[in-house]
Amino acid sequence: MLLSTLPPQHGAAFLKHTTHQGVQDVRRFTLVLTAFNLLFWSADPWVFRETPARVGAFATMRIELLLLALATLTALHFWPCLLWVISGVAWFTCCMVGVRGMSSLGGPGSVWFHFLHPFLLAPLILWTPVWFRLLFQVSLGAAMLGIFFGINPPHLAEPLAPAAIGFFVFLTLLSILLGVHIDRSRLEIFLLHTTLREERANLTQIVAEQTAELRSFARHLDQVQENERAYLARELHDESGQTLTALRYVLRAGLRKFHQDPPSARPLLEQLPTLLDRLADQHRAVLVRLRPGPFDNLDLESSITQLLQETQQKTGILCELSSTPLPDGLPPPVLLAAFRGIQEATTNAVKHASPSKVQISLAYLDGTLLVRIQDDGSGIDPKRRRANSMGLLGLRERAASLGGTLQIESSPGKGTSLVLSLPAPTSG
Repeated sequence: MLLSTLPPQHGAAFLKHTTHQGVQDVRRFTLVLTAFNLLFWSADPWVFRETPARVGAFATMRIELLLLALATLTALHFWPCLLWVISGVAWFTCCMVGVRGMSSLGGPGSVWFHFLHPFLLAPLILWTPVWFRLLFQVSLGAAMLGIFFGINPPHLAEPLAPAAIGFFVFLTLLSILLGVHIDRSRLEIFLLHTTLREERANLTQIVAEQTAELRSFARHLDQVQENERAYLARELHDESGQTLTALRYVLRAGLRKFHQDPPSARPLLEQLPTLLDRLADQHRAVLVRLRPGPFDNLDLESSITQLLQETQQKTGILCELSSTPLPDGLPPPVLLAAFRGIQEATTNAVKHASPSKVQISLAYLDGTLLVRIQDDGSGIDPKRRRANSMGLLGLRERAASLGGTLQIESSPGKGTSLVLSLPAPTSG
């Protein structure tokens, strides 16, 4: 994976991240090398006890390395954006100083030559573009070999010189391949972390939105319950209450006249069947509002047909129902959810979309009851979506509680299509 393949925002974020992390890593690496430099400086008199003259030469080299470390830390403090340049120049200079000292201690057959190998791996601590790593590693390896053998050309005549040079070249190429692989891993890990952060942010936003919707829906349910209570109170008081008052008046007056003159009570008593029928109709209307009558027999199609007929009579909107044969034994909660979905969608269409036609279709496929409600109205305007979102949210929550889904397709002026999918295993 290459940096150029990333979206611009991810590429910029990765460069910012690697620069910040690289500055910290180079600082730590510089401090660790400085600590080792000071530690081994104190051991130089013992290491070079047989050649005391080299102690002074190595002391000069160590002072140069200390000054280089101080310059590197200072430059990174003031110009962290120049990380590649500062670290590249600093490490290149450090290697040249080290190679110069190692060349004076022995040739490619000595242990000192092998101290140069770790110098090739240090650049792996930083992410760099492939071209920069290739150019830097090749230049560094060539310069180290050139200085090591340039200061002491007789080293080339040693028997182990070709093998040492070959192994050094191999390590240079290996360090390039390792660097490219590690850099790709860094990029992949960064992308993984970035994706996880974005997903977490999205999930947090979704949870916040759904929490707000559920709170609003809870308030809506409270309002619906209050409206239903107010409706039942009006029905019982204004309709049933008046009928009961009239019935009581007729009975009292009829009984009084019956005791005085039985034939005169007949006209009053003949009003009783009419009043009782009216009371039964009012009672039935309240029950139907609370629960569709045909559901006592679990007849979904009859309930929907009755609902559509009433809607068509009240509004003049053409309401059509088409259905494939439904199996017996469908769960009652699924049938009720389907009916309430059609009821809510039809009511929304009549109130908000002004359609000329509403089409309902039922189908049972692979253990799922599919309900489609489609109208040719004005569609759902995004500016007015909140006006009828509570009803749709209620449908979605009811469907989700049964393991189903609600899909809505709508655009202004092109009608609305709702598809309610409900898992419905038959009891048979």
